[in-house]
Amino acid sequence: MSEDSKSREIPAFPRSTAEVQAQSPAESHVEHQELRIEVARQPVRVVTRGGAKFLAEVFVHRASDLHPGAETLLDRLNHPQERFLPCRVAGRDELIHLAQLAMIEQDGQIPELQALDDLGALHEPAEVELVTGQTLRGDIVYLAPSQRSRISDLLNHPTDTFVLMITGEICRYVHRGAIVRVRF
Repeated sequence: MSEDSKSREIPAFPRSTAEVQAQSPAESHVEHQELRIEVARQPVRVVTRGGAKFLAEVFVHRASDLHPGAETLLDRLNHPQERFLPCRVAGRDELIHLAQLAMIEQDGQIPELQALDDLGALHEPAEVELVTGQTLRGDIVYLAPSQRSRISDLLNHPTDTFVLMITGEICRYVHRGAIVRVRF
């Protein structure tokens, strides 16, 4: 390579290939670790739009950028900049495309439910039919101003992609795009 062509090369980011190759695996691992954000794992059941079902641990941040305290699963699912959900499935880290999900289920009481109730959330009984053929029954839980408090207002609102539905001790985060119809 001529000296002139070297000066026009685009530098590698953040290092040249030679520098990365010369780096020991231990150095590479330490550098990679420094980029990590502290997360908590939440066990869930995932259902895709194609009907596949599997267990996963979803990674949520220990500090939310939306409110004081930890990020909730609903925060993560409805974050406007998130397109893929980081999680662990069968011992491997994966990224799952949010648009391909029908719903995520979680057992037990979830922290966001109490927070929503403290803010005056509505609980509307409904039956939801999904593209998977499943029919869910329970309460759709949401915040809405009194003049726009219908379930149709929630489902047609352009921001939140996932809707919270509670059935006994099961919390479901249902993707609006996977809903075929709602009866109430």
